Amino acid sequence: MADLRGKSVVVLEARLPSELASLVTRHGGRPIVGPALREVPVPRGPEIELFIESVCAARLDVIVFQTGVGARALIAAADEMERREDLLTAIRAMKVVCRGPKPAAAMRSVDVRVDLLPPEPFTSKFGHFEGRTVGSVPRSS
Repeated sequence: MADLRGKSVVVLEARLPSELASLVTRHGGRPIVGPALREVPVPRGPEIELFIESVCAARLDVIVFQTGVGARALIAAADEMERREDLLTAIRAMKVVCRGPKPAAAMRSVDVRVDLLPPEPFTSKFGHFEGRTVGSVPRSS
């Protein structure tokens, strides 16, 4: 990294902010730390339970995992419902799409193959799944 010559650099990352600020400082910059996002666990509710039941009932053809945290949270919620193995069996029967390396690692850690992982710089462009039902966790309003 080139010398930042005292320029201000905004660090938006919530994880490891002090390490990133130190990196900016080591390269001659002035860090301004302001996390842009924070992961907040959502309590298990009827939407998640319904989604897990839909997956277990083999109602989906494709499932897309956007984040490793979300993938692990889904598995943990299924575990709380005593449906973990049912969920994993159903996911293994689907086409599994992961947006980047972290959800892919989460899936591989539970022996789920990843069918589609976009190349770097990891975007949300996956291609078309015409005629398929794609699973996504509904957002709470």
